[in-house]
Amino acid sequence: MSSNVEILTEVGRDFNLKVARVVPGAVCYGVYLILMGFLVVGVFSERNFKMRGSNIFLSLVTALMFFGGTIFLCLDVSDLVRRMQIIMVNNPEETNLQLKLDQANEALKKLVWTGQMLFIFMFILGDSVVVWRTWTICFSRRKWVAIPIATWIGSTIAALFELGCDVHTHWAITDLSPSAASVGAETCKNADISSYTLSYVTNILCTMLIAYQTWGHRKLMKRCLGAEHRSTQVEKILTLIVESGSLYIVLYTLQAVPIYGADLTPAGRMAFNVVNAVVQQAIGIYPTVVIILVKMQKSLWETAELASTLSHSRMKFNPRPASIPDSRLTETTIGRVNANRSGDLEKSGVSCLH
Repeated sequence: MSSNVEILTEVGRDFNLKVARVVPGAVCYGVYLILMGFLVVGVFSERNFKMRGSNIFLSLVTALMFFGGTIFLCLDVSDLVRRMQIIMVNNPEETNLQLKLDQANEALKKLVWTGQMLFIFMFILGDSVVVWRTWTICFSRRKWVAIPIATWIGSTIAALFELGCDVHTHWAITDLSPSAASVGAETCKNADISSYTLSYVTNILCTMLIAYQTWGHRKLMKRCLGAEHRSTQVEKILTLIVESGSLYIVLYTLQAVPIYGADLTPAGRMAFNVVNAVVQQAIGIYPTVVIILVKMQKSLWETAELASTLSHSRMKFNPRPASIPDSRLTETTIGRVNANRSGDLEKSGVSCLH
């Protein structure tokens, strides 16, 4: 049996880790709150916002993810406060710290499992927006988008299997260490790792497809405009989507370190808990940022409608004549190009019109 000194040291480290989670989590939640306010006021409340299927989907998913982010922060704060109350305040005459620690772990089981399940299915919900965004932007390469769709479905199946496994094992907790990959039984852990891995791959594939689409758009604009080409609003929006996706993947990678069994030093455990608290909010922040960025380019669901209309047309273009003023030149990221000199542009998914 561990001495009270050892238990006190363990409890102190645990409190440090939980405070390290709450602080960055609260900051990220504040950012999330601002983004949601901007999304509601600047996007969903616009007069031209129509209650179509895609709009309803976006509204529902963003609301659910914000609700999930709120629960994440509440769980972290509740866990810290409740644990301090049980160990430090309740029953001051009890000197057996191991007994108090066991009581705290038992009392907080429901919070642990709520956070575990919420974390898994929030990833899946966020990935649905990422996949939908890629499907809409990469409309000319949808056979390739089928790959991340398949990995997303696989991630969902693995998550449902883990849920069933945890129910079957009566929500048994085998590891409560701060760097544990999963708190459940071994079979459930394997399902958790599978779901996380497939979600990870889904985001990598989607970001790569958007990056390729961005490169194709930039290449097309250079051919259309030649030396006069400058970075357009479309390019800036697509680049921001790629950059935000890359940053999200970096967070995913850092989150994955203990999940795949890496041993962490005390400093590493502290860093992991900070990253984990950030990721909990980033799961919802990233899709929200994507929706806002796309809305800045006249909204993704509007683009999908226009794409379906123009995909059947055969448009030709020539390099812009010098006589055409800038005010008459417009551009769009949709439609297929039937260029006489550039057969490879037919599949670029972008075009310039004048």
